[in-house]
Amino acid sequence: MTNQNMDARGDERQSSRAKIESDKPPAADQTPIADDLLQGMPAIAAFYGMPVRKAYHLAAHGNLPGTFKIGKIIYLSKSAAREIIAQKARGGAA
Repeated sequence: MTNQNMDARGDERQSSRAKIESDKPPAADQTPIADDLLQGMPAIAAFYGMPVRKAYHLAAHGNLPGTFKIGKIIYLSKSAAREIIAQKARGGAA
């Protein structure tokens, strides 16, 4: 293989990488998802500033914004919770 062919392939690879990177949607927030999630009800209750038992009760009745379960573990998306609370504060339905 000649150097010219190798250079052409390198240019093709660079242009395909640039195309792939340009196809990605712009990230609104560069924060890793792990930094946005709280795991377990004690951490979630502390985030909301309430007793753990009350947090369990609210979550069981679907009244704890931003929580979801994966298996037996309850998680909280802090950004989703803040957004839902802000919507409710503005009078919108969430």
